[in-house]
Amino acid sequence: MVDCLVIRAPGALANRDEAMSLLQEWMEGESLDYYRITTKGLNDTTSKSKLIFYDVSTQRGKYWNSEQNGKAFDFEAVLLPTREWDASIVQLQVLAAQIGV
Repeated sequence: MVDCLVIRAPGALANRDEAMSLLQEWMEGESLDYYRITTKGLNDTTSKSKLIFYDVSTQRGKYWNSEQNGKAFDFEAVLLPTREWDASIVQLQVLAAQIGV
C-alpha cells in the first residue's frame, strides 16, 4: 500500500513551484520515508492529474502535470526553509535532552 495525500481542490499543484512549496510544508510537519501528493479527485472537474513524489533516502523526486505534455520534471534534495526561531528551538531541544526531558 502506498500512502498519498490527495488534494481535492481545483488548481492545486498547478505548477512546479506551488507543488514544491506544498511538499516542503508537509515535510516540515511530518517525517516520512517518502511523500506523494496528487490532485485527481472528486472535485477535479478537468480530469487532469498532477503529482509530486519525493523519496527521502535518495533525495530525488518528480513533479508531473498531465497538462504539460505528460513530461515529468526531476528534482533533487528538498531544502526546508529556515525560520528565525529555528536556532532557539534547537537550543531548547539540547537543553531538554541534557535534563532528560
